Amino acid sequence: MSNSMPMLLAEDLVLLDLEAGSAQEVIQQMAAHLLARGYVKESYPKAVLAREEKFPTALPTPIAVGFPHTDASHCLKPAIAVGVLRQPVKFGFMGDPSQLLDVRLVFMLSVTQPQYQVKTLQKLIDLCQQVENTERILSAQSPSEVIEVLKALFESSVTTFQPSTPSAANNYGARGEVVVGHPVGLHARPAALFVKTAVQFPCEIRVAHVDRPHQLVNAKSILSVLGLGAKQGDRIVIEAQGEQCHEALKALISLVEGNFGESEGNNRG
Repeated sequence: MSNSMPMLLAEDLVLLDLEAGSAQEVIQQMAAHLLARGYVKESYPKAVLAREEKFPTALPTPIAVGFPHTDASHCLKPAIAVGVLRQPVKFGFMGDPSQLLDVRLVFMLSVTQPQYQVKTLQKLIDLCQQVENTERILSAQSPSEVIEVLKALFESSVTTFQPSTPSAANNYGARGEVVVGHPVGLHARPAALFVKTAVQFPCEIRVAHVDRPHQLVNAKSILSVLGLGAKQGDRIVIEAQGEQCHEALKALISLVEGNFGESEGNNRG
């Protein structure tokens, strides 16, 4: 089975020179666009707004980008709508809702199979971490130019990692492994809570897939944690060094084992 879900990249889903005064207006316009073209259900616009208010999706890529989306139950066909804003609009930061980011580029997702939501977002985040890609989209004169950038992204199965220098586990003060049980993996709200917990401790904390132990990333960086692409059932290793390293490790493992504070029947990405 393919590792990536076919995403509909259509020129009529690219909104250039979009004008809005708030994140809510951006979401309303883009969601209405998807609804009018039959990609999502009537419940979709309200669901995206509600989710964005509780779990904002903007990320501090070189040029800040927003990724509003909601559960697959509100979607009919897999698609990506692209909004290029005339003026920046403030969106809440995924890692800390109290912070606002000036966003000019928005990707709104309609994903019909939950297991592909993380993979799709990870690809888009990889794209936006390369400033030249974002600039190409922002300067596009036609929807076809935007689609060209995105097609190149989804035709590639390569995921970008920024591995740290390999180091022996015994150089760390604390090390542990844990299985990610949340349905959306270490993504969105779970990733934000993971980072929020990590930054509470003064020690250095890094995290990796158990099967890629030398690709450790900074556990205090939301982009790095999202870039892992850790899915439900994946085992991750957490390493901490320095002051309060044991306390940090215990807190992070407890967070993951406790399903990020959610009950089994109330999981949200």
